[in-house]
Amino acid sequence: MDGDFAKIVEQNVMIFGYGGGIMLIMLVVGEVFLRWQEGKPAMSKEGMNSALFFVIFGSIAEGIILTAILLAALAPIYALTPLRVPVEPW
Repeated sequence: MDGDFAKIVEQNVMIFGYGGGIMLIMLVVGEVFLRWQEGKPAMSKEGMNSALFFVIFGSIAEGIILTAILLAALAPIYALTPLRVPVEPW
């Protein structure tokens, strides 16, 4: 399980940068500490499911949102420029 956690942290650092990776580690450590204080196991089934959901669908959602922002920013520029490339089916 430690190897899996290290892989998840490494992937998130690559995606979100060092600030996001450090924040992820701090949140996971805080969650484990609070669960330990309550007398529960360190990682629950729900916690693992949400972590996997975040890793898998978080990057997809980020890509969709960033693409939408980029298209919204470029649409006015496209409307103002006189340059056009004809698009033909052949």
